[in-house]
Amino acid sequence: MLPSLAADRALLEDLDGQISELERSLAVLLQQKSAVKERLGAYKYPVLSLPNEIISEIFIRFLPAYPECPVSWGPRSPTFLTQICRRWREVALSTPALWRALSLSDGLGQQLGDLWLDRAGSCPLSLEVDEFWGGNRPEELALVLSYLGRCECLRLRLYEVDTQLSSIQGAISENTMPLLRHLDLEFDHDEDLVFHDVPLLRSVVLHYKAATHFSYSKCVATLQKTPNLISLRLDEFFVDHPPDWDPPDVLLPHLQSLVITSMKSSIRRSDCLATFLTPTIRKLHIPEVILGTQPIHALTSFVSRSGQLEHVHITGERLDSDHLYRTDKALSSLKLLTLSNPHALSRERYGL
Repeated sequence: MLPSLAADRALLEDLDGQISELERSLAVLLQQKSAVKERLGAYKYPVLSLPNEIISEIFIRFLPAYPECPVSWGPRSPTFLTQICRRWREVALSTPALWRALSLSDGLGQQLGDLWLDRAGSCPLSLEVDEFWGGNRPEELALVLSYLGRCECLRLRLYEVDTQLSSIQGAISENTMPLLRHLDLEFDHDEDLVFHDVPLLRSVVLHYKAATHFSYSKCVATLQKTPNLISLRLDEFFVDHPPDWDPPDVLLPHLQSLVITSMKSSIRRSDCLATFLTPTIRKLHIPEVILGTQPIHALTSFVSRSGQLEHVHITGERLDSDHLYRTDKALSSLKLLTLSNPHALSRERYGL
């Protein structure tokens, strides 16, 4: 019995020695760990050392270029930037430019939309409502209409406006839109929407019935009041004036691009471009029927009045052949002349 006790005492002493050795090793490791943590704690990651102003600029460039509206949810939205860390949330919420473009077409809702626009501060706004994607939600349309005075870019897709048209027109009539520069409008209704007091309007895109009712005579009357237009695109164009109508001149000193994608008319009439004075225009995209019964003469006349015109694209069925267009000396100054649908028509079809 005594020998076994002596052996256990020796073993215990040996184990105590091993434990002491391990404790010394552990102490060294803990000291090294503490030093590493101290070094890591003292290190500033470059992204965390950036000034708030730089972070704000990065956030703005992270989103689609204004005035395009970002998505309301997910990794490409401003709300995503508020969920990374506390500092980034504070920076995002204090950067009004992140919240200046709002689409109410993906379920954001009136309450969150109002909060979003409140974060935009005094920034001009880019607003969008598309009933095709977002459904018919009058409260969201009402939210957009309440911010018309600060709207710089407005995109409306309205398909069920029968019960809302009067309120829409009332809001447009009652609110001046001093900042509006771009209007993109589509609606399924036989009546027109009339916009008043838009002195900075420079770009207009009309679709479907909004364009269907925008005939040549209305176009002339409207464009006389929009001298600051830079670009104009019409997806439908109707020549409704009588053959002997003498339209007034329309001066558009800043217009750079005129695009007419299609035209509806049973007959060719006088040159519709003759009334336009566009000294800075660079791009012209039109169906030949717009040019009347003498299309090449009408086009060369327009080119001579438009010293900066570079690109011309003629579409639709044509009276004159490609060869006549391309060999005309007056058109040789153009950098690019393209012609679509080269099928030539007989002049007898139009009684010419």
